Amino acid sequence: MSDDGTVRYRAVFTDPSGWRIWTAATISYFGDFVGLGALLLAGYARSGGHPLGSAAVFGIQAVPAFAVSAGIGPWLDRIPRRGGLIALSILGGAAISLPIAFSGLWAVLVAAAAIGGIRTAFNSVRTGAIADGVPRAVRGRLVALLSTSNQVSEVVGYVAGTSVAIAIGTGTSLAADAATFLLAAVLLAGLRLPAPSRSPRRASMTTGIRTIFGDRTLA
Repeated sequence: MSDDGTVRYRAVFTDPSGWRIWTAATISYFGDFVGLGALLLAGYARSGGHPLGSAAVFGIQAVPAFAVSAGIGPWLDRIPRRGGLIALSILGGAAISLPIAFSGLWAVLVAAAAIGGIRTAFNSVRTGAIADGVPRAVRGRLVALLSTSNQVSEVVGYVAGTSVAIAIGTGTSLAADAATFLLAAVLLAGLRLPAPSRSPRRASMTTGIRTIFGDRTLA
């Protein structure tokens, strides 16, 4: 049974789009936690050693993430998948580099907020890319492997990411995370995906907000 399962999951790595999406995601997951560890340390240091500096790094990511998912989700479904993934990866690299280029707590918080929104947008576009470019028989296995990579990163990421940032310095850690964004962009540039549908029946820009506040359970 395990051999049969291994063969089935191997299909992800033989699919020309599947292996690129998984590899880019896994690299980004681990890079994100190295970057997050550096942002937490930078937030603490630049707030004068106050714990609220690190807490703000966590909290400020939520607002843009909600805004992206509820406000512009339908628009993200209209843009070219490959170009969108590449652009978001490059933007992520630029955002995480802000605390390197600028001093002050504001640069750390802007970077954290930007990453929160970019990550949400990236995941949305990637979901469409999987639906468009990965064969139906492979999609479930790819999503399972993506979830595994994400969960492993979460388990070891906070401790490992902060430890790496302490060992090599926040600036170097942020630069390393920026490099993972750029590497992901290079991998995703090789995707071959069909153009997204231009159907006029696609959801409007306010569909997400109306859905959330129009449903008693979600609201």
